[in-house]
Amino acid sequence: MLNIINTHFGENYSLISADEGKSIKENCAIVREAMSTILEHSKSEEKKIRGIIEPDIYDKIAFTGVPLKDKAEAIKNLYADKFGVFGNILLPLVAIQLAKSDLEIVKPPTEELDLPVLSLKLGDLVKSSKSITKLLGERGSQQTNHTQLVEDAISVLNPLCNDYNHIAGEVQACVKIMSEKIESREDSVS
Repeated sequence: MLNIINTHFGENYSLISADEGKSIKENCAIVREAMSTILEHSKSEEKKIRGIIEPDIYDKIAFTGVPLKDKAEAIKNLYADKFGVFGNILLPLVAIQLAKSDLEIVKPPTEELDLPVLSLKLGDLVKSSKSITKLLGERGSQQTNHTQLVEDAISVLNPLCNDYNHIAGEVQACVKIMSEKIESREDSVS
């Protein structure tokens, strides 16, 4: 999603990736920080957009029930009318979508979770269940069913990852569709 922000907001955030040498909790904290950055930046841009454009144009861009051709036309006209205000023609669409998304809700709740398995390094997860059991035992886990601990962590984190991927996929798909619609409208005018 940082790629989307960099492309459409003209930013230069460093992309993040999992670090196998860090714990699950540390990796989740990095993801939470990146998600907070995305959300803060999107909300800031969305607030600026609300102050610049008419409410009916905002509604055309923001609401899902608006036909794609109308949405594309609104974005194209907005960009033409406010040329120079937005660095990228799709910035308003991306900012509004992300600001209105459930990104805040899908952040990994590592601060609230006190699962010993979160102290494992990502690289540890490719080890055998016997090795994981030994590592968790060394970290003071009193529970003997360490497989259940891993499953518990996955059951908490997996739905959030899926929701995040859904939000990112939705924004990417919308950007792709809108780009095509805007280009096809430009070709039909030429």
